[in-house]
Amino acid sequence: MKDRLRKLCSRSLLMIPIMAYSLIVYGAIQVSINFEHAWVDEDWKLTDGEATFHLNKFKDQWTHFTEKPVISSSDQSVVGKSLKFRINGTTDHSYSSQRTEYIMKRSIAFDQWRYVGFQFALGNNSQPPVSWTVLTQFHQLPQPFTASPMAALLLDVGMAFQLSFKIRNTSYYYVERKNGPGGNALEVWNKSIGKNRWYDIIIGFRPDGSEGNNKGRVKIWFDGDLELDWSGDLGMPDSFLGETWMQQYDLKTGIYRATQNSSLSFHIDNYRLGSSYDEVML
Repeated sequence: MKDRLRKLCSRSLLMIPIMAYSLIVYGAIQVSINFEHAWVDEDWKLTDGEATFHLNKFKDQWTHFTEKPVISSSDQSVVGKSLKFRINGTTDHSYSSQRTEYIMKRSIAFDQWRYVGFQFALGNNSQPPVSWTVLTQFHQLPQPFTASPMAALLLDVGMAFQLSFKIRNTSYYYVERKNGPGGNALEVWNKSIGKNRWYDIIIGFRPDGSEGNNKGRVKIWFDGDLELDWSGDLGMPDSFLGETWMQQYDLKTGIYRATQNSSLSFHIDNYRLGSSYDEVML
C-alpha cells in the first residue's frame, strides 16, 4: 500500500490518489483516513468508519461565505476521493474570520513526538491570500482562555502561493485579546507551491512540557525530503498574563483565515497521524 515512488512525484488533480483504503486505527497510528468511504452529514460532521470528526466551533458561527466540506470526486478522471474545503471571498466584514476546519485529534500531550502527514492540493479556482490563512494548527489548550496556536502551517500573503510554517514565540502571541510585546510569528520554513497539483507533507512536532522549559522541536518532510529539523522557543505562555496553561494541544486541519476577498479551495487526502515518521510515511 505504500508507493514510495509515487509519493515523490507531484500530481495533477486529475491523477489517481495514492492509497486505496480507508481506516481508523487505535494504537500507534491514531488516525489513517483516505476518504474513500467517508461522508459529511447535514451538521458538517465528518465520519469515516468508527470515527467522527467535528468542526472547530459551531457550524452556524462559521458559515460566513464558507461552504460545507464535501467528499470530492467531481473530476471524472479521479478514481479516488478527497476532502474538499471551500471558502469564498467577500468584502462583508461583519465577521472578522472565516473557518472550516476539523479537529483531527484532541488533547495530545506534550513531551512526545507526533507526526501528521497528508496529501494536499489547491483547487484551480483558488486565489492567493490577502491576509493570514491557516491550513493546519497545533493549538495549545488554554481553556477557558483563548490564544494563538503554538505552531501552524499557513499560506502566506502575496501574489503567488507560498506555504510556510510558523511558531509562536516570546515576542509574538495573542492571549485573551491581548498581543505580545511585538514582532511577528517566527517563520522556520517556507515553500513555493502551485494550484491543481498534489503535494505530500509530514510534520513532526514535539513541545517540551518540563517546568520552566519553553522549547520545542519541529521536523518537516515535503514530497519525501527532510527540509526542516528545528529546535527552539515555542513561546509557552505559562507566564503570559499570569495564567496557567494546559500541557496539551488539539490538531486541526482545514481553512481558518481572516475574512478576505479571495476564494480558496483546499483538498486533502490520505490523512494520517502517528508517533513516528515510519508510521505515517507512504
